[in-house]
Amino acid sequence: MTAFNGKIRIFSVYTAVLVIMALAAVYIPLFYIVAVLLMPLPLALLICRLDLRYSLAALLLTGAALFMVTGHLQIVLLITLQTGPLGILLGLLFKNGVTAGRSLVVAIGMAVMITGAAFGLMYFLTGVSPFAPDQVDHSMFDQMRREIADLSAQGMNPDNIKELDLVVDRVEAVWPVLAVASTIIWIMVSTFFTYSVTRRSLARLGFQVPPAVPFSRWRFPWYIIWGVIAGLALRLAGDEFGSAGMTQAGNIILWVAGFIMAVLGAAVAGFYLKKWLSSRAARLMVVAGLIIFAHITVVVLVTMGLTDTILNIRRLSPDGRTPEEEEKR
Repeated sequence: MTAFNGKIRIFSVYTAVLVIMALAAVYIPLFYIVAVLLMPLPLALLICRLDLRYSLAALLLTGAALFMVTGHLQIVLLITLQTGPLGILLGLLFKNGVTAGRSLVVAIGMAVMITGAAFGLMYFLTGVSPFAPDQVDHSMFDQMRREIADLSAQGMNPDNIKELDLVVDRVEAVWPVLAVASTIIWIMVSTFFTYSVTRRSLARLGFQVPPAVPFSRWRFPWYIIWGVIAGLALRLAGDEFGSAGMTQAGNIILWVAGFIMAVLGAAVAGFYLKKWLSSRAARLMVVAGLIIFAHITVVVLVTMGLTDTILNIRRLSPDGRTPEEEEKR
């Protein structure tokens, strides 16, 4: 009986925290992003400390509380779908001791699919695409054009005015692609953050957690290059056959792949900075230079990421060890 009471206490505390965060996400707009990042945490902790049944019950109670307070099913589905499955998945991954790399791949993949399903459900219920330019977007571009017109009236060079108009037109044309790609990238970043917070919380509670690979030792399997190839193929096919949908899909894949390659390139750069520069001041100077010339740095990082994906230029093992470290084992 005492053990059961202890479980009920733990369940009540975590469920209360979950409900409070969900309500804060609805009524405090600035807290929404924080809530989406942290709401999976109580669900994962419930699985690790108790079991899956308690986590599912907490999610159902949170959804019921949200519906009773707001009366809007769309809000309930959006919040619970964005946070619930991810929290449950993370809990199961940690409880079963899955490695950090595999856990992140599975968690990010599920988060992207769940968010896509949530947006699809919103489109089905409201008839409005979450990624279509809305009134706010159109107003933003109109404001930019008015400011350019003001610059023209003040005597700015006509050639510069044409360039500014062209930039605004291009950004407006690719806005749907940027919206989808940035959403996917945000999901990847937020899932990584949630995983890291959950891992640290479990470690502090005394649970055994899989060791994390240092950032400079990150590497991706070679076959991820097929994502880049697929993006290029779709874009070329869209241009060839006049299919705007294929072109947009290819551009979205390339944007996301570019981000992934840039992250891996940063890991490669960090690896060699540590290897070649022992002075912290020298490293900071190099990083400052890379930031100053960011437009060149991005291209270099993407290139380094692609090269390392194919050739493994750091010669790392699957668990992130150098050949020298492998020999010492």
